Amino acid sequence: MNAFKTVHKQNEEFTEIREKSDKLDRTVTKIDKLFHKVVKKNDSMSEDYTKLGSNLQELQELVTGENEELAAKLKIFNEGVTQLSYGLQDLTKYLDYEYIVDLKDLEHYIDSMRQLIKLKDQKQIDYEELSDYLTRSIKEKNNLISGYGGSNFFANKLEELAGINQEASRREKINKLEGKITSLTGELENAKKVADGFEQECLKEIDHFESVKTAEIKKSLGSLADHHIEFYERILEAWEKVDDSL
Repeated sequence: MNAFKTVHKQNEEFTEIREKSDKLDRTVTKIDKLFHKVVKKNDSMSEDYTKLGSNLQELQELVTGENEELAAKLKIFNEGVTQLSYGLQDLTKYLDYEYIVDLKDLEHYIDSMRQLIKLKDQKQIDYEELSDYLTRSIKEKNNLISGYGGSNFFANKLEELAGINQEASRREKINKLEGKITSLTGELENAKKVADGFEQECLKEIDHFESVKTAEIKKSLGSLADHHIEFYERILEAWEKVDDSL
């Protein structure tokens, strides 16, 4: 029933938390899409280098016996190309099976936090609706006491025509409303405790999430940097050997 209702009096702290999580989610989604493109591009480049290596090997075999110096240089150059292809493959595997998985985990963390806030909002909505219901009941009772009861004029007229004692009916309605007000007051106090308690627990969970998120992002970015450094160092070493040999 409350699926499409929103909190009337939202805590500013939660408004800020929601805005930050939405911004983080958009950023992570963009990075996720970007690295999927990087993986696809790296796969294509690695395949091209593999094909180039095969062609160089065929050329090396053709000139072997006729031009040994050229054959030796082709072999050395091909070794550099092969290292480049292998390096790209290793880097791509890391991106695809580790870094992008880390991004997906972060997206799941964000979604879990949103669901937690949504549940917190539901508790708040339950409290606000009870409060509104109690306010309407008190207003209705006060109207009956002051003689303005009968928000439904026609219903009162029908009761009058049916011979129902208006004063007795009014007193009965007031008694029922007093009982309802007493019951609603207790329910409202309980709903307030539940809403406030859940809000505090929600804030604790969000603080924990922030700590985990910061640590995980730092770890993930550090690993991303290390793998790229390792890739470029490996390629540099391989091609320095090629350059020295040629």
